[in-house]
Amino acid sequence: MSDLSSFSIFRSTLSRHSKLPAVADPLNNGYFRVRVGKQEIDVSWISPLQLVDSNDEGSEPKQTVVLRRAIDKNQLFYAWRRRVAANLEDRRPVRILHLDRPGDEGFPVNVFTLLAATPVRWTGPCFDAMQPDLALEEIELSYHSLLWIQLERPDAER
Repeated sequence: MSDLSSFSIFRSTLSRHSKLPAVADPLNNGYFRVRVGKQEIDVSWISPLQLVDSNDEGSEPKQTVVLRRAIDKNQLFYAWRRRVAANLEDRRPVRILHLDRPGDEGFPVNVFTLLAATPVRWTGPCFDAMQPDLALEEIELSYHSLLWIQLERPDAER
């Protein structure tokens, strides 16, 4: 039995025998979209998000996140890292829209915004003629802070 089905059984049993408020359904971590600045970009994997305090007074926190995607004709990650490596200031907001269901029907119930994100590492694909797979790229972003906003789906769409 999956963790989600176990949780649903527990939640329904608890609500019948308890005066506690109903527990919200857990959300799947596989339904999301990513926007870098105003551009939406297909991303297949995101490392855990962090919100950390700075160790020294006046220093910026050291928090990073890694985004992974299949390589296509869009060179946004590579070009962004090249700009920063050339000592050009280029900080952007990165929004992770956590959806309540897959596809175009998904509503962003959580919006995680990486404030003042800048790339610190770009990694290109690994090539292997013996085990061909998708060519992937990764970008590691350092960011100033993390903002988490929760939204509710309008009643008409529930």
